[in-house]
Formats: sequence, structure tokens, C-alpha cells
Amino acid sequence: YDIRMPSSQVPFPGLFDIGFVSCYPFFLLSTLLLNQDRRTGSERTRLALDAFAIIGSAFALSWFFILGPTIANLNDGFAQNFVALYFPVGDLFLIIVATLSMFSPSSTDSLQTVFIRLCSGLAMLAIADSLLSYFSLSPAGFNTGTLQDVFWPLGMMLMGLAVVESSRIRGGQAKRGKAQTVPASHHMLGVASTRSARTFRFSMDLRLIAPFVLDLVTCTILLTVIAPAGGPIAIQASVVALLLVLLVVGRQLLTLRENNLLRARLQEELKDSHRALRLKHQEAVTDAITGLPNHRAVMDRMAQAVSNSHKTNEPCAVLFIDLDHFKQVNDIWGHRAGDSILRQVAERLRAVIREEDFVGRYGGEEFAVVLLNSDVIGAALAAERIRFAVVSPACEWQVDEASEPVQIKITGSIGIAVFGEHGTTREMLIERADSAMYFAKRNGRNRACIADSEEMRAAQNETIPTQSTEIRTAQVLTVAAAARDFETGEHAHRLVLLAEAVARYLRLPEEDLHLIRLGALMHDIGKIGIPDGILHKPGPLTTDEWVIMRQHPEIGHQILSMAGGVSQALAIIVLAHHERYDGKGYPHGISGEAIPIAARILSVIDAFDAMVSRRPYKEPISMSEACDELRRCSGAQFDPQVVEAFCYVVEGQGALAV
Repeated sequence: YDIRMPSSQVPFPGLFDIGFVSCYPFFLLSTLLLNQDRRTGSERTRLALDAFAIIGSAFALSWFFILGPTIANLNDGFAQNFVALYFPVGDLFLIIVATLSMFSPSSTDSLQTVFIRLCSGLAMLAIADSLLSYFSLSPAGFNTGTLQDVFWPLGMMLMGLAVVESSRIRGGQAKRGKAQTVPASHHMLGVASTRSARTFRFSMDLRLIAPFVLDLVTCTILLTVIAPAGGPIAIQASVVALLLVLLVVGRQLLTLRENNLLRARLQEELKDSHRALRLKHQEAVTDAITGLPNHRAVMDRMAQAVSNSHKTNEPCAVLFIDLDHFKQVNDIWGHRAGDSILRQVAERLRAVIREEDFVGRYGGEEFAVVLLNSDVIGAALAAERIRFAVVSPACEWQVDEASEPVQIKITGSIGIAVFGEHGTTREMLIERADSAMYFAKRNGRNRACIADSEEMRAAQNETIPTQSTEIRTAQVLTVAAAARDFETGEHAHRLVLLAEAVARYLRLPEEDLHLIRLGALMHDIGKIGIPDGILHKPGPLTTDEWVIMRQHPEIGHQILSMAGGVSQALAIIVLAHHERYDGKGYPHGISGEAIPIAARILSVIDAFDAMVSRRPYKEPISMSEACDELRRCSGAQFDPQVVEAFCYVVEGQGALAV
């Protein structure tokens, strides 16, 4: 018709219109069958708003430029009126179908390229038909052979390509269903993946900007072309433009809400990720058995403490704690018992250190403590506190629920090294603390030893001859006493650090400190002469037995007096360490300032250690309870000044705070 007849003679409607009219239901049905709604409520709302924005723009343009004028020009012929209205309405349906397809859930999966081609083809047909309807309403009419004729074959071709692509994709999916693994070139897969990613980005960008661009263009056309005509049509154009603007605003508000929800979800996921990372980091630096920081964390914390001491000139200390005879626990009770003992010791160590200090498992049965802002005295007091906590009460091991708990006594040897005095690097402090700890193990165990102490230097022949002779004499006598009574030897070593700490607090001369340390080691040396039946009696002594026991200060005085030299002064201290401040002590009943200050200090510390230590006939009491008892007896049994100094050292120092 178009080629062989003049346009004015082409019948309208004609037989060819049957084919055109019949296409639209098939376009609509086949396209809708591709769509399956798998979106959430929020996603469906967003997609609906985007689709309505495009459909609204298309409807507005069609109404004012095509559909409205067509309705106004309808004549009385039914067939002509039907065809005249069918095509612009059908074009609107094509746009609606294309829009719904473009925002369909299926358009973002494996059928993405199918939907792009399909939507583009439908849009081409709608544009071609709309141009036909628009120019047909104009006086010049529609002329065949112009550029707009390209849209019909182009639209058909794109829809045909969509069908071909759909068949290819579905065929590939069917093959993959039969054979899970399909050999393919990695290069071709990479190329296909890159192409798919670019297509996906393009389609997503198109979905994002198309509604806003079309609404903006439509509003501009309505307000600049239609509204200036005035009258009712101007009001209609303004109302439609306002509705389109409100639609865009609603879409933006929904986008803002979704972004806020997404931001909140991302923040929560980020917090979860941070928590997971912290947990993994914590697991990486935590010992699995004790729950304490592991060797890696210990080394890092030591390095931090040393670095901080370099910057602030504040002291820090490193304590190495090794559990004595721990191999015997594993050999006798098994490794499960050993692990239980390690956990119990770890809990005790946590309980006795300050919040700012650090404790970790160095390895095996060794623990390490880092004390911040702590000098030699503070570190020594902390070591004693730790030693008390480890040894008392005894640890418990229960094989199973049916068995009775077993009491396992554990002791620890502690080495002490202080920044500045024993080294200025982490490695030096570790080496010195380790050496001091092994010295403590070799010399009786269940004791704390300060690195480079007089006792250590004497053992290494590094001290002056006079002191070396004195200390060696003390060592010989102490070993002899320990051979008679192991508990007496342990008790003597425990008193050394506390005695020195109190003496330093009282600002006694430096030469007195050496004598007080020796006095602490040897104050019970006279027990060598006490019969075993009395010395090792498990229960309280009788009156006659106490008479014999009270002879040990005089026996010790006789032993030391025969040694000569500084031992003469030491003998006086040993003789008086059981005298009372009110004169009711023994052996001579002297009182007050007549008792040597070293003996008054040893009297307080001796009583304190007896109260906080376990005995066969009594349970130990806490350090705070022991200090209360010392204060109660202050002025009668003990020197008030020494009691207050000792309690301040024990309770006032952060390292030993109860």
C-alpha cells in the first residue's frame, strides 16, 4: 500500500491493520511471562515508583500530544475510531510493558541481555507508532520513507535478537544441569565476565537515571509547550507536572530511607567485623589453658613497658614465676591435673596484681608479671604477695564427680629484675629475672630473689671478701637449719624482702640493711638445737615443750657469737627477736627501745608470716586480718612505729594492696 498507492488512497483501516493490532497482545503476554516477582516489599515499592515515573511521563506526553488530540478528532466510524485509539493506547501498553520489564527482578539475573534487547525493541516500536500517530494528526500527514521508518525494523530486530539470546541462555542452563562441570577456556570466561559486568553497570545506570530524566523532560515540555496555551489544558498540564514532581520526590525520599537503612546495616556489619577481628586477635594472644595472655603478648607488653620507662623515666619491673616441682604433678596426677593447677594459679595471679599491671603465661609452668611504676621494693613486695597467693591455700584436683578433691601444695620461685637497676632493654630484664628465678630454685625454692642481690653476687664471687665471707657463713648455717626443718628455711627466706622493705621505709642507715637481711635469714638458726620431737610436733606444744622451744634464741646467739666478726652484732639481733615491746618477752624481758630495731622489725614480720602461713594445726588468715591483729597488739607485743611501717608497706603499696 505505501509503495504502490498514494498516501491519501491507502485505506484506513485496512487489512494490514489486523497484523499490527494482533501483535500487541502477544508482545504483552510474552513479556509478562518472563517476569517473576522475587523482591522484598521495599524493593517492589522502589521499582514501582521508577516504573510509574516512566509510565507517567509517557502517558502525559501521549495524552497531550497524541491520545487527547486523537480522541478530539474521532469521527462516527467504529472501525476508524477503534484503530485510531488502539494504536496510541497500545503504544502506552508497550511502554508500560518495556518499563516493567526493565525494572523486573529477572532483568538483573542471567537473562539481563535478553531484557535489554527486549525493552529496547519495544521502546523502538512505541516510538515509531507514536511518531506515526503524531504526524498523522498534523495537516502535512505522515510520509513514508523518512528516518523514523528505521524504528520499526530496528525494534523487530532487537526483539528477535532477544528471543535468540533467551534460547541460547536457557539451552546452556539445561546443559549445565546435566553436566555440572563444563570445560571452558579461562580467557574466554574472563572476557565473558568482563563483558557481563560492563552490561550490568550500564543497565543499572540506565535504571537509575531514566525515571528522573524522563520526568524532568516531560515537566519541561508540559510547562513550556502545553501550559502557555492557557485554559483548562494549562491547568491539566500543571497538575500532571506537579504529580510527576511529587513522584520523583517520593522516590528520592524512599532512596534516602533505603540509604539510611543500608548505612545502619553496614555500620552494624562493620561493628560485627571489628568484634570478630578483636576476638581473633584476642585468641591469637591468649593462652588456651589458663586464659592469660600468651608468650607473644608477654613479650609485646614487656617491650611497651620498657619503651614507656625510657620516655617517662618511671621504673618498671619484670617478675618471672616458675612453679616448683611441677613435673611431679604431671607425673603423679596426669596432665589434666597439671592444666587444672595452671588455671588455678593463673586466677590467683590475676587477683593479686594491680589493674595497671600485667600477667601472662611465659611458657610451660612459667608465668611473667610486668609491674608499671614499681621500684625494687615495690617489686619485692609484689613478689611476696604473689608467692603467698600461689602457696596458700593448696590447689585442688578432682578426678571426677564421684571422687574426693585432692589437695596439691604448689610453691613458686620468683626472679625480679627492675628497669634501670638491672637493665634497660627487654632482653636484659628477661635474662636477669630468669637468672634470679633459677637462683631462687637452686637455693631452697618457694622464695623470691632480686637480680644481682648480695646473695647472688656472693654466690658468683663478685662481692667484696668481707661480705662474701659473711654471706657464705649465713648460707652454711641456713642450709644446716633447713636440713633439720625445711619449713624453717623457707620461712627465713620469705622474711628477707619484707624486713628490708620495712627498714628502708623507716630510713635506717644502709649498713643496717645488710645486718637486717642477715638477721632475717638466721633469726631461727638456734632451732638446730631443738629436739625433733618438739620441732616437728604437728600440734600445739605443752608448757614444758615451750620452755625448751624458747631456748632457740639463746642457742642461736651462742652459735653466731662463736663465728666472730659481724656475727657478733647479728647474735644480739637473733637473741632479742622474741622480746616484747612491753617487756614480757623472752629470754631476758627487755622492753621498748632497749630492743634492737632490727629485732623489733623481725618480731613483727615473724608474727605476720606465722599468721598468713598454713600450719598443721591451723589455717592461714588473710593479709588484712594479719595486719589488724598486728595493730591490736601494737604497743604491747610490738613496736607501734614498726607495726605502722610494716602495715603501710603491705597495705599502702599498690603492688601488695589486698
